[in-house]
Amino acid sequence: FYLEVQNDEILITGRKGEFIEYKRPSTPKDKAHLIQQELFHTKKDIIENNLFGVDINPNSCEITKLRLWIELLKHSFYQSFDDENYHDLKTLPNIDINIKCGNSLVSYFETGKSLNHYPNIKERMGKYKRIVKDYKEGFYTDKSHINQEIKNLKISFKNFCFADKFKKEMKSFNDKCEKYSKKYGNFLAVDDENLKFFV
Repeated sequence: FYLEVQNDEILITGRKGEFIEYKRPSTPKDKAHLIQQELFHTKKDIIENNLFGVDINPNSCEITKLRLWIELLKHSFYQSFDDENYHDLKTLPNIDINIKCGNSLVSYFETGKSLNHYPNIKERMGKYKRIVKDYKEGFYTDKSHINQEIKNLKISFKNFCFADKFKKEMKSFNDKCEKYSKKYGNFLAVDDENLKFFV
């Protein structure tokens, strides 16, 4: 088999120059089927682990996701061979987690800063990677629940980074609050139950 790229399309030809076209195979050992599988898994691996995008325009993000899915769909392959009327194609992964809407020119945090002083950083990063992998592969029963787990972990990372970045400012603010509390007391908050959240 020979592989070449024409107009951004992968073309596979046999020894005699004939195009190899994927059709439903009669056996999992069919050569065209094995090629299709390999192309699918290679593209899937590249898309999931090497392609990440941020765009300020939400429509651009959706178009990008769609194009990546279509690229994978071109090489989706059959998984069942017993019943000709049953078409079980390989499902596509959730790749939307790699494409985000936002401003890539603005960053709240220093990208090169170490997070080793973050409490349980290894465990949290390990958990995040496991959850993201499950999300991409579709290993979950409730999508909203796994989305919430990912969101909560991201928020915990973000909160720590903010607290770390503004450590001096927060300490200064807390010191001012302590001085104010010692000077004027917190009798208003004690007297009025509705003002508890101000303390």
